[in-house]
Amino acid sequence: MRDEKGEGDGDGSPSSLIPHPSSLPLWRIALAVWLCVLPWPAAWAGLYHLDSAPFAFLFYHGVCILGGFLLRSPGLPERDDIYQPRRRHLLGVVLGANAIALVAYTVAGALLLDGPRILGLLSERGLAPGAYLWLFPYFVIVNPWVEEFFWRGGVYATLRRVFASPLVAALVSSACFGAWHWLVLRLFLAPAVALLGTLTITLVGIGLTFLYERTRRLLYPVALHALAGDAPILLCLFLLGRG
Repeated sequence: MRDEKGEGDGDGSPSSLIPHPSSLPLWRIALAVWLCVLPWPAAWAGLYHLDSAPFAFLFYHGVCILGGFLLRSPGLPERDDIYQPRRRHLLGVVLGANAIALVAYTVAGALLLDGPRILGLLSERGLAPGAYLWLFPYFVIVNPWVEEFFWRGGVYATLRRVFASPLVAALVSSACFGAWHWLVLRLFLAPAVALLGTLTITLVGIGLTFLYERTRRLLYPVALHALAGDAPILLCLFLLGRG
């Protein structure tokens, strides 16, 4: 007999650990779709209505934590052939992402980023340069865990049981993950740059999703999210503040 997480299918193969899409109740699918929409009003309320970045973080992360629990994160079942990424590979991705961010900022930062405007908008919303010190531990500890708990452990794991192909589930969940960031980026960046940033975040989400699919451990996407995703952004923000 197969439980809700799909274990005990009988042949022990990795594909048998994921239930057939028809086994997922319709209300779980509707819940996942509804929760994917909630980051938009959460970010809008914080950044545009209250003009407060801290409140935007509070609202958005509240949605992620609640959504993760409602979707029973982490939702992918165990499997026998778990992929164990090598530490040197993870370290290479981290160093590479930060190096790319540094080079991109050095080469094109002045053309793509309006430093005074960005810093002014951040200050108006409660993130003056003096607050950046606490942003680093927050974004490399709290934000990655909360986002991965929701988007990979909750949303992707649910959609993985809706679509027969994990690729489709990865694309849909990552598109939802990246899309809401546009609401934030458009406030600080030129439209074309905001769109590029949104697409980049979507691609990063796809990579994190497949890492979770292969390892069945949220720890790995959390670590890369923190050190190869959020850390480069904070590095650019730090350099922008030093101006």
